[in-house]
Amino acid sequence: MRRVDGQMKKVLLVDDNTSAREALRLVLESQNLECVEVSNGSEALEWLGTHQTDLIISDNQMPVLTGLDFIDRIQLHQKLENEPPVILLSGHLNKQEKHRARQAGVFAILDKPCNFSEFLSLVQLALQP
Repeated sequence: MRRVDGQMKKVLLVDDNTSAREALRLVLESQNLECVEVSNGSEALEWLGTHQTDLIISDNQMPVLTGLDFIDRIQLHQKLENEPPVILLSGHLNKQEKHRARQAGVFAILDKPCNFSEFLSLVQLALQP
């Protein structure tokens, strides 16, 4: 997938599990997407302070800053027109947390472990102009 300017679309992967990040990166790179990996929400906020991304894919259960807390902080720091869509991955979200994620504007919530074809369909939808 390419942007209008000809560059590859960029995805920020936020997950403390190195194996999970690597698996997602391989799937995304197979779709010609550029991936940046960080291990928690705090690192992701730091990276977003100086970089732009087309999509954020974040785990929820992480040390330092959970996925939901990270999403809340993105909203505080980003301008609305620049806010990238977020896909939240988790196997441990209760109803209240899912409601909180939707209220925060999460594009999609996907249970872990995820089906890669469903995952790629969501990614493609999120990256559509």
